[in-house]
Amino acid sequence: MVRVLHVLSTLNIGSGIANFVMNYYKKIDREKIQFDFLLFSEPENTYTNDVQKLGARVYYIPKPSLKNMFKYKQSIDDFFASHKGEWEVIHLHEVLVQSVVLPAAKRIGIEKRFVHAHGGNIRISAIKRVRNFFLEFNMLKNANRFVACSDHAAKAEFGGKVKYEVINNAIDIERYIFSPIQVEQIKKELGINGEQFIVGTVGRMSIQKNPIFMVEIMKKIINRIPNALFLYIGDGEMREDIVREINNSGLNSKFILLGNRKDCNVAMQAIDCFVFPSIFEGLGIAAIEAEASGIYVLASDRVPKITKVCNRIEYLPLEEDLWASRIIELQKLGTFKKVNALEYMKESIYSISQNIKRLEELYLN
Repeated sequence: MVRVLHVLSTLNIGSGIANFVMNYYKKIDREKIQFDFLLFSEPENTYTNDVQKLGARVYYIPKPSLKNMFKYKQSIDDFFASHKGEWEVIHLHEVLVQSVVLPAAKRIGIEKRFVHAHGGNIRISAIKRVRNFFLEFNMLKNANRFVACSDHAAKAEFGGKVKYEVINNAIDIERYIFSPIQVEQIKKELGINGEQFIVGTVGRMSIQKNPIFMVEIMKKIINRIPNALFLYIGDGEMREDIVREINNSGLNSKFILLGNRKDCNVAMQAIDCFVFPSIFEGLGIAAIEAEASGIYVLASDRVPKITKVCNRIEYLPLEEDLWASRIIELQKLGTFKKVNALEYMKESIYSISQNIKRLEELYLN
């Protein structure tokens, strides 16, 4: 059996990277391949118990920072020295720590050293471009396998300097397919009546996801669609900012902040119009999950267009008036009626059944 050590900051259920790993871990042939995890934090609402039930070992080290970098490096060196010979593969999802983690893995003889590009922020400052230059130099020296969730993410994090494989952020399609029964159940749980129009999103409450923009949209559509509500599934460092903006706008009764949920595939069924106004994305898996659920999606034009699986997604520039007027227009046309998306999702590149063998081959060959 090949054991693979995945290095990521957290297994929190609201983390896109954690969800990517979990989607593959549940489907991979665990008689041939087993995952272990090295994490930087252990917050609440994690997949830790889930992965341990599947046979994984979970380890923790201090979260890296400029203040504790020496201590962090020593922790990494000690960790790998004490686990020599346990892993044939390391799969690193946190590019910013690769300059410490990969040399340590290389020293103890881990043969296959993967770096995985998940981000897609090409619009970065000059200081970060200099930082990334040195990170890329070290990465090329110590990694020997490069994968990305999209060409866009690879360009952002690898800079076109390496040969890489795209591993699609695939999902278990059948978990997301539109179900009238589930819609009724989740709306009953949330106290939503059948006459209300639900705008919503799934994602971390962070600058990248542009949550304040969503509040501004609701301000503009509420006068034209008075029965509208906003459902936000997710949590993050901007939660207080979002709550403050909602309160200042007098929209307390119009927002449901649901937090992180393991049954996100069920909770999102309550949404009629899925909004995804990200400032940048490596891919945008939440938009694909919404398409699989039969929900109409409005996404930022900064979201990679490979998220388009069918004709129920459109991309708009980040202008509040444009988004509000488009939602009002589509709502009048009845465009937000859900559909069963099983057939076209099964044939898409985002079906987990079509992708799992590729990852297995990368680990085994």
